[in-house]
Amino acid sequence: MPINPDLLITSPTLQCPYVDKLGNPLTNGTLFLFQDNSRTTFKNWYYQSGTVAPYAYIPLPNPMTLSAAGTPVDVNGNDILPMYYPVSETDNTTPQLYFVQAFDQFRTLQWTRENFPFEGINNEPTTTTNSTDNIIINNRFWRNQGITLTGSAQTPLPLNTYTTQYNNSGNSFYYATLAPSQHDGLSMPDFIYIKNNINAVETISFNKFSATTVNSLSNDVIPEFYVNHNCTAAATGETLKCYQFPISLHVDSISNQIFSFTIQAQSVTGSAQIVVYLYQYLGAGAANSQGTFIGAGIINLTTAWEKFTLQGFFPGDQGLITSNTGDDAYYLQIAVPMNQVFELNFALPSIYLSNIIPINDFKTYDQIDSVIGTPRTGDIRTSLNSFFFYGWVPMNNGTIGNALSNADARANADTWQLFNLIWNLFNSFPVGITQLFNSSGVPVSSTGTALGDFNANYSLQLTKMMGQVILGTVPLSALLPVNSTTSSIPGYSATVTVTSNIVTATTGTLNYFNGMPVCFIGTTILSTTTIYYVTAFNGTNAFSLSTTFAQAITGTPNVTVASDSGKVFSAEPGAQTGEYAHTLLASQLAAHTHPTTNGSSFVNNSASTTASTGGTVSIYQGLELTTGSNTGTGTPFNVTQPGTFYNIFIKL
Repeated sequence: MPINPDLLITSPTLQCPYVDKLGNPLTNGTLFLFQDNSRTTFKNWYYQSGTVAPYAYIPLPNPMTLSAAGTPVDVNGNDILPMYYPVSETDNTTPQLYFVQAFDQFRTLQWTRENFPFEGINNEPTTTTNSTDNIIINNRFWRNQGITLTGSAQTPLPLNTYTTQYNNSGNSFYYATLAPSQHDGLSMPDFIYIKNNINAVETISFNKFSATTVNSLSNDVIPEFYVNHNCTAAATGETLKCYQFPISLHVDSISNQIFSFTIQAQSVTGSAQIVVYLYQYLGAGAANSQGTFIGAGIINLTTAWEKFTLQGFFPGDQGLITSNTGDDAYYLQIAVPMNQVFELNFALPSIYLSNIIPINDFKTYDQIDSVIGTPRTGDIRTSLNSFFFYGWVPMNNGTIGNALSNADARANADTWQLFNLIWNLFNSFPVGITQLFNSSGVPVSSTGTALGDFNANYSLQLTKMMGQVILGTVPLSALLPVNSTTSSIPGYSATVTVTSNIVTATTGTLNYFNGMPVCFIGTTILSTTTIYYVTAFNGTNAFSLSTTFAQAITGTPNVTVASDSGKVFSAEPGAQTGEYAHTLLASQLAAHTHPTTNGSSFVNNSASTTASTGGTVSIYQGLELTTGSNTGTGTPFNVTQPGTFYNIFIKL
């Protein structure tokens, strides 16, 4: 509705120059005006137009770039006297005051004004917190990758894990984990780098600050590491290119809370500019996740290290619909230049739930490690204690799923992270390691995605653990190669060729055993989504394959492959091997002789022989004992290893 000019308030001065925190004119500075109770929502201010009455009252630019003299001007550059409207423009009644931020031409915060202008209007003060704890847990980049990361090292991040907010083409995003951070319950834990394509030629390095007697970072303790981002060849079509840090699980946890953001950064080459966002992730599958631009979130870097400060409020959660996976969260995103060449450095990104910014904020690595080193989804612990650990479920061969799934190990939304982990590990294997069940407990086939199965109220069986022995394997992401020089073990992975059903490692010795589950990558005939079992292993570098452990242990392979090549690696975590009881095969009998007695008769081909005296007669192929008693039943015998039972739990 139209504003009521009678409610406009202006300063009783004829001009309105602004100055920086040193008292100098705020030359080419910028003013941002927000609603005081919603400090990411812009609020109009006005100027009077016309030379005689009736005058018009026209909104001013917001943000406002000041003149060389530090004064506000209209769109034509004319000096004006600003007017403020301290009520809502929706009803011209509800008190609605201003929150103002003033930045110099380098986007460095100079001053703020809250609850402005105070003219006796009934105004409820905004409740704020004053915690000076930095909630970016690992802003010192402890336990970082420690290597130079290039575009080729990044892997696709599925859209149902992230969002389509910044990309309308439907492409997947690419991401790389750079350093650990808080992770419990989060779909996107840790400090990661995200972009929509990998066509740019760029490197990300963790460099160390040089030893110096002069602190190059103002009001901060120099950390060990800073990030160097060097883009030497630009790409086209970039729509998202940012660093992301987890802030807090659940968007309602800190909604409407005041915050201060700081970062130390510098430009090395190019017109480096970073943009800061608060990202409201509403959970897996949510369609309306969104990045919120922090009020004055554009930061123009200079060639010197400089500390930049931004302040505002976390957006409210009114009207937001989070998914039923319970992984909605706030993230910080620091966007770097897109579609251009640049090089920049940054360090110590920080967020405080306060308008007070501490000086020389510092945490020891032990303090950081106490968070980043905590158990993660899928970790396993053992105990004699039967206490039911919160955030863990017992590995009782049960199932997990959402609250409507009828899962028997745990039926709750907080199982989503473990459900998603197990599903993605094993869904591609036709010989299932785990099984899906509908809410009636009937085995079912997957809908095609982890989220689809979770939302269909399916339960997922945990990897079997009851009565099982834990065996060591190596994650595919960290496979140890065979040493080609010394041919030493471990041979957890190897390049192989396949000829006439025999798999042969091209170099080195394999640390395998008959019945060991293995998988393949890079092959064309052998399936890359099947768990095979080592059969007739020669003890060094060659073996055949079976599709079950029982078949492999007989020594008779049942996988036929004329020719292939690729790489073999040790079993997927969760795969099973071994048996509780085994029916002895004739080939497994020790070479032996049978005692004879007088009168025992034998048949050897067509000739009969009668033993005349007691003694032994070797048993050969085709030689049958025709008289005497037959002993043994062929009953499977016990092969269970000695052991002790413990309670075993897995982290949600």
